Amino acid sequence: MDAFVFHLFSILFIKSYSKTTIINSLTTVLAKIGPTFVKVGQLLSNRPDLIKDSDLLEGLKSLQDQVLKFDDNQALEILQNEIKSHWNKQISDIFSELEENAVASASLGQVYRGVLRENGKLVAIKIQRPDISLDASIDLMILRVLAVGIKKQLKLRSDLVAIIDEFGMKLFDELNYVKEARNCARFKQLYGELDGVYVPDVYQNLTTKKILVMEFVNGTKAPWGDDSVRMTKIGVECSLKQLLEGGFYNLDPHSGNLLRTDDGRLAYLDFGMMGELEQQKRYEIIASIAHLINREYSLLVTDFIKLGFLPDDFGDTEMLVPILQDAFQSATPDGKLSKLSFSALSRNISGIARKAPIRLPPYYSLIIRSLVILEGIALSSDPNFKIIDQAYPYVTNRLLNDQSPELLEALKDVILDRNSGRIRWSRLESLLIDEKPKLPKKEISQSAQNALSNEFLSKAITFFLSANGRFLRDALILDLVDTIDNVGLGTVEYLHNQSFGLIPEPIDHADTRSLKNLQTVLKNAFTTGFQIQPRRQTRARFQDNRALKILSQIGSTPQREELTMAAWRVIGELSDRNSKRFWRLVRYRVLKKSA
Repeated sequence: MDAFVFHLFSILFIKSYSKTTIINSLTTVLAKIGPTFVKVGQLLSNRPDLIKDSDLLEGLKSLQDQVLKFDDNQALEILQNEIKSHWNKQISDIFSELEENAVASASLGQVYRGVLRENGKLVAIKIQRPDISLDASIDLMILRVLAVGIKKQLKLRSDLVAIIDEFGMKLFDELNYVKEARNCARFKQLYGELDGVYVPDVYQNLTTKKILVMEFVNGTKAPWGDDSVRMTKIGVECSLKQLLEGGFYNLDPHSGNLLRTDDGRLAYLDFGMMGELEQQKRYEIIASIAHLINREYSLLVTDFIKLGFLPDDFGDTEMLVPILQDAFQSATPDGKLSKLSFSALSRNISGIARKAPIRLPPYYSLIIRSLVILEGIALSSDPNFKIIDQAYPYVTNRLLNDQSPELLEALKDVILDRNSGRIRWSRLESLLIDEKPKLPKKEISQSAQNALSNEFLSKAITFFLSANGRFLRDALILDLVDTIDNVGLGTVEYLHNQSFGLIPEPIDHADTRSLKNLQTVLKNAFTTGFQIQPRRQTRARFQDNRALKILSQIGSTPQREELTMAAWRVIGELSDRNSKRFWRLVRYRVLKKSA
């Protein structure tokens, strides 16, 4: 290895070498040093936002599927030895055809094409590199030594050695092809039926620790030209399903492991490096994404404690709020959340560890690695791509439909104002009609104006009457009672003014801002306008009530019962208010007469 390090040093510092020579030598050195360093090169090759030099980027991409080959005869000898030791057969007993030249080289093995004798199916045979376990052990030992020095020198709180060990365990899992075959079968069971996704069949009965036999998939590797955006969206949706729903996810989705099949599906080819996330952690990640979308930084601090970024006894949460706010805002160009850069955000969070007692859990680094790779693939075809844009519809769907207590609590945090307990209509609208995230609106009238489209009315009523919308009914009833009460007070004030005092003035006055909001709401809710002018003028007219049309379409008995109960609660609240108001008025007049 010393020879390679010396060679690399001379390439980088001797000025007479051309740029092409330097890039070619760098990739050659990475390929020869060992599999771990090849993995690093593969990761960087998918980061056009980090590697600005296009020539260097293209050079590193060669590590994805053009890794230095080892001798074909040696590979076939390994194949024969495995078949002989496990089944006491010859290669020809298993394969009716076998190409003697590798069709692809990877960091840990080589792939050969063959035909199974038993069924005539075209298959890919992955054969592990000789002595790869020893090479990987040496690489990891070097990285562990470096991690100790870097942690000490930079005074990092994150346990770098634990992160290297976690990566090492995943790497050695990848060296066991029997486990990879099981991973492939499980991945196919969980995600093989997703729209646009293809997972090949695997032959576990023909797989050993050193050879893996699976269906051969024809297709093209990225970039995919005009189809790149669609393919990337399929990949993002599948990754979200893996990470936040199934909990079993691919940690190495670089372009060398992905194909566009002839019928336009995204095929996954490598299942050696996989991760698992327990259900509770998945819920906590979804909740943290929801809090991020709505810029609830104080709740994000709580999420960080639950996710293991902060110690359980961390008490100074207020100190961390502005630090987190700066980290997220600096990752959003022009302050627009829809433009949030995931890679920039992950760098910022890592940087916070120097200012606050944040520790990066080992599982986090592996998840970040897979998401950063995916975002890098997308950036190569769409410079404006942002994972948050693709994640938002999925997260909102889970929040609105998942009945787990954890996600219902997160939904409350998003929709209800924590101080007043009232509905934040702009956020509810954003969730229900899958719009891009909006900043919280300061003016209620603006929120009302944006909230009542046809689509929103339909989805809002349906959601309020659903099981997950139950917690919103109390808040909605308060809003309805306030609105109806204000209309009543405004009407009495109008009649008082028009009758020149013959009709007594109400003891309370209508909230004119609320009445203006109601006018805005009803302009959207009814086809023709419904106009309310407080105090002096009141005119109302409507013909085609869209809200009543939507309500009339509610067919299930439970929903009608819920609606009836809500209506009676509104009537009860209004009766209670007016009763209290009446006795206040009586008391006021008695006291006035006695004075």
